[in-house]
Amino acid sequence: MRHDDAVMPKRIPEDELNATIQALTRLQRPASIDEIMGALAKPPPRRTLQRHIAFLVRKKRLVPE
Repeated sequence: MRHDDAVMPKRIPEDELNATIQALTRLQRPASIDEIMGALAKPPPRRTLQRHIAFLVRKKRLVPE
């Protein structure tokens, strides 16, 4: 079986990205993944949250410290 076709990455829902940004805003300081997960009403799995944060940094919506 060949897998030459490009696979489109799954789009991250904007509301999940906004929830992550809002959680970080409420924490008002650099935070660990566990602290961010604790600040989210419906935290995604840890690795998913890490991917969301990496995406936000690439898009310059978050600045790592």
